[in-house]
Amino acid sequence: MAESHDVRAAVQRVLAESRAEMNQLQETIVALREQMERMAFEKQEAVQAAVVQSSDEIGQLRKTVEALRDRLEQERVTHAEELQKIRQAAREENRILEQMIVALREALERPHG
Repeated sequence: MAESHDVRAAVQRVLAESRAEMNQLQETIVALREQMERMAFEKQEAVQAAVVQSSDEIGQLRKTVEALRDRLEQERVTHAEELQKIRQAAREENRILEQMIVALREALERPHG
């Protein structure tokens, strides 16, 4: 009977150790699962943050491009206006010079009286 009791005790001890190991393994599985879920959540947050940051950068770049286009258009208009003024001044100067030439010719062609 003592032998039977020893066998039972050994079986009980092995069962208890097995249960403890199973519990430990289940706890490890739960902890790993939670860690994986945390990592997946953190990864998702990082991706969302990167998307938001990229969207902000794209928005800023679009505003910069728009501002540069506006400035370029203003410069083009200003240049065209200045060019128009220069052409008008040149035409006016040519007109005055032509009048002076005509007056000088007339003066030279007039007999000195």
